[in-house]
Amino acid sequence: MSKFSALPETLVFLLLAASMLILGLISGAFRLLSLEIATPPQIASQFALHPLYMVYGFITTIVMTERLASIKMVKIPKILSSSAYLMITFTWFGVLIYALNSLFLRTNSLKIVSTTFLVLGSILFMVLLLYASTFVHARISFIYMAISCIPLALASI
Repeated sequence: MSKFSALPETLVFLLLAASMLILGLISGAFRLLSLEIATPPQIASQFALHPLYMVYGFITTIVMTERLASIKMVKIPKILSSSAYLMITFTWFGVLIYALNSLFLRTNSLKIVSTTFLVLGSILFMVLLLYASTFVHARISFIYMAISCIPLALASI
């Protein structure tokens, strides 16, 4: 098994993060344009989602993907390997469900589902970081990163 075996999955997750970056940039641009021109209600409803796209859809996905690529170089149990894929998938789908819900349906049940995905993704990320801290010399940095997942999970609620 090559140490670059996580490359195809990493590329997929980077493309998913890039798609959220584009959505975040578009919503941010329309947010700035709304100060000068009238905007349709469908586009105006996306203004509040700009932080969600950028923080959870882009930055969190990028950081999780980087950790996934680095943890793949270490022998980890199968359950943690699959949780590494799930953390990114849950986070990205949480953002996607929340955005689609705000655009089309506006139901509370889908907000709960998307929030659950975001919280589960953050918790899985914390577990992975705590486990990865057992393999490195400077454990404290991984523990700080794991602790930073607590506000990430709380902010998604």
